[in-house]
Amino acid sequence: MRQDDVDDFFVSVGARRTGRAPRSVMGDAVFLRAFGRRLQAARLKLRMTQRMLAEETGVSVRYISLAETGAGNVSLRVLRTLADSLAVDALDLLEDRLDSPLHRLADRLDAAQRDEAHRVLVRHFARATEGARRIALIGLPDSGLVALGEGLAAALALRFVAFDAAMAAAGVGAGVGAGEVFQRFSHAGVQRLQRRVLEQSLAGAEGVVLAVGVAVAASPRTWAAVLRSCRTIWLRVSSETIIRREQARLGATRRRDLRAVLAAQTAMLGRADAILDIEGRGEAEILAALIGLAAG
Repeated sequence: MRQDDVDDFFVSVGARRTGRAPRSVMGDAVFLRAFGRRLQAARLKLRMTQRMLAEETGVSVRYISLAETGAGNVSLRVLRTLADSLAVDALDLLEDRLDSPLHRLADRLDAAQRDEAHRVLVRHFARATEGARRIALIGLPDSGLVALGEGLAAALALRFVAFDAAMAAAGVGAGVGAGEVFQRFSHAGVQRLQRRVLEQSLAGAEGVVLAVGVAVAASPRTWAAVLRSCRTIWLRVSSETIIRREQARLGATRRRDLRAVLAAQTAMLGRADAILDIEGRGEAEILAALIGLAAG
C-alpha cells in the first residue's frame, strides 16, 4: 500500500468519527485522488481501456489518465460526460455514498468473485418483479444464432429480434450486413447506434428474444446494458475452434492477434447469466437446453 493510500484512509476515518463533511477535512489532493480511484474503478468494471473511454467521450486519453491519478481537475461538463459513458451517477464518482453490509462485503471480494456474486443476485432477485421476459442469446453468426433465437422465441411465445440485422437496418439500410456498420461508423458511433437499437428492441410490455453477435463484447457500455436488461445466454464455441477455422487465411501474426481478441472477448462474455457450450451438438439439442436455461 502506498503512503498516499494510508493517509487517505486515516483522513476518511477522522471525517467519519467527527461527523464533519469529508471536504472540510480532506484537502484537494486527497479528494482528487479518491475521485480518480472511483473513476478508474467504474471504467475497469466495464472492462474499458482509457483509450476506449476516450473514443466514446471525446475526452483525451491524457486527460483521463491525469484524472485517474488525481492529477487532473475535471470540469462539470466532462464529469457528466464520463459518468454517462460509464453508466454511473456523477455523484457516485464524487463521493462514496453507499455504505451497507452488502457493499462492505463486495469490497472484500476480488474481481472474479464480484462477477459471480453479480450473476447470483441477478439470477435470484433482479428480475423477480419484471413483467416482460427479455432473453438475449449471444453467439457467432455462423453458430445458427438467428435460427436458435427464432426457435426459442416461438417456444416461449415471445417476440424475436435479430439485433445485428436491426442495427444494420437502422444505421445503413435494410439488407445490409452488420459489418458495413463498423466500416461506416466510428467506435463511439457504433455504440450509440447499438444502444438506440437496444432500447427500441426492448420497448413494450411484451417479452422478447434477442439474437446478438459476440461483437457486442467490444462495446462495454452496450454489453453492460444488455446484462442489466436481459437474461443473457452465451452460445460458446471455443477459441481454438475459431482459430482453426481461420488459420487457413491468417498468418502467424494475425493468429496471435486473433487469439488476443478472443481472450478479451471471452472475459467479457463470461459475465453472461448462463453459458451453453454448443460444439458438437445439434440444433434440436441446443434448443432444448436453451428452453431450460431461459427459465432459470
